[in-house]
Amino acid sequence: MIALFTRSGAKATDSRALMRNKPIRVQFLLVFLSFLVLLIGFIFIVNAFFLKPFYVWTKTEQLKSVSRKFDNVPIDSQNQDFRSLMEVTLYEDQASMDIFSAEGRIKYSTRNPRELHPIDFKSLFSRTEWERMQQGEMIVQEKNDFRRNQEFLTVYRALPNGEYLALSSAVAAIQQSVTILNEFLLLVLVLFLVLAWIWATRFANYFSRPIVTLQQMTNRMTQFDFSQHWMEPRRDELGNLGNNMNKLMSIIGQFIEELKGKNELLESELERKNSMERMRKQFVSNVSHELKTPIALIQGYAEGLRQNVNEDPASRNEYCDVIIDEARKMNELVRELLLLSQLELGRSVLKPEAFHIESAIQTAVSRLQGLYAERGIQFELAFQEHEGDVIGDAGKINQVLNNYLSNAVFFLNEHKRIRIETRITGNRLRVSVFNTGPHIPEEEMELIWTSFYKVDKARTRGEGGTGLGLSIVQRIMDLHEMGYGAANADGGVTFWFELPLAGEES
Repeated sequence: MIALFTRSGAKATDSRALMRNKPIRVQFLLVFLSFLVLLIGFIFIVNAFFLKPFYVWTKTEQLKSVSRKFDNVPIDSQNQDFRSLMEVTLYEDQASMDIFSAEGRIKYSTRNPRELHPIDFKSLFSRTEWERMQQGEMIVQEKNDFRRNQEFLTVYRALPNGEYLALSSAVAAIQQSVTILNEFLLLVLVLFLVLAWIWATRFANYFSRPIVTLQQMTNRMTQFDFSQHWMEPRRDELGNLGNNMNKLMSIIGQFIEELKGKNELLESELERKNSMERMRKQFVSNVSHELKTPIALIQGYAEGLRQNVNEDPASRNEYCDVIIDEARKMNELVRELLLLSQLELGRSVLKPEAFHIESAIQTAVSRLQGLYAERGIQFELAFQEHEGDVIGDAGKINQVLNNYLSNAVFFLNEHKRIRIETRITGNRLRVSVFNTGPHIPEEEMELIWTSFYKVDKARTRGEGGTGLGLSIVQRIMDLHEMGYGAANADGGVTFWFELPLAGEES
């Protein structure tokens, strides 16, 4: 017995645990369905065992009530009230009426005359029932009429005039009414079940939706996502909980955003410091490398002059020329380092103005033609006609032109051709500098703008610049917020930059 109780308790515990593992919406629907099943089962049990007895009791009370109406009506077939009462009893109350005389003979009856047979009225009752009826009580009997094959419910009572009244109702009619009622009840229960299930589903959705929303909000909070908010217009406990969740998410979200901002700022600052440290080390290494050779040459040739290694004037002049040339290169390197430093630190102020770009190009080309006249370089100019000037810092744009042209001269091949072209693209003027020479490897196209970067590592110092020219171009064009770039072309390389046309600046 104890083991059976233990197993039953364990099963109940498992059922509750299984129910708790279901979603709230499913739990509500299961509970509601269980309630409906219990309700329908209860109705059918009550209907099967208690409806007919209740119906018989109700019919009996109805017949008793009808029988009392005959106390105030004269028992006379010629009396209109008596005839009306007989019709009401027969058609509305669905009961047949028999009135027996004091001797027990049928005096009036609503039944078919062919169904009337002489009976011993007193023999219908037991001695006790007869005595009770003589004392004014009503006697209720359920009997089978074998001639008509029916069961009747009959109420007998003694009337004030000494006669006897019998009101009968067929039990078959009662049973038929019960059957019809059961069928109707079944239809009503099916319709009720459908409507109740629809209502339960909608209510379950209404009840579970805010809970599911709160669950989603908490799940997102665990992932530091505070974008979802409580939007239900409820004023109950769930509404208060949702509003409090909104406040909590707002506080936590604001705190997390502030923390993220501070972390990002800290990471950015650390990265900036690390990058500056790497740039500083690389810069020092590059400057040291660039200065080491000219300093060594100057020192070597100066010591040679002091020790009179070569006493003839021609050799001494050659030594002096080397020292002067290396000093010039060092001066150019230092000058470009200072310019690049000013651009990177934002100390160089942009002074935009309208100027004629073609004149600036011609001036730069003339300078190079005089400087490299002995090399036989062919310069080509192709200007697209346009009205007006361009907008920019004329001094810095001249620096860009000189760096592009110097870079083109340094990397010329045996064809020795440089082409400078202007072309209007929208509201801007693009200046392109093409030189015949080797292509730049695609993987190094982004690296050429880095300070001290050289594509051809095999070139001698005399054939290349300082390695800062394109870095200076990049900083100047970034300061102008204008486009620039480089691309391999047929037979050489093209470098370009853009400036806004006067009156069209964007």
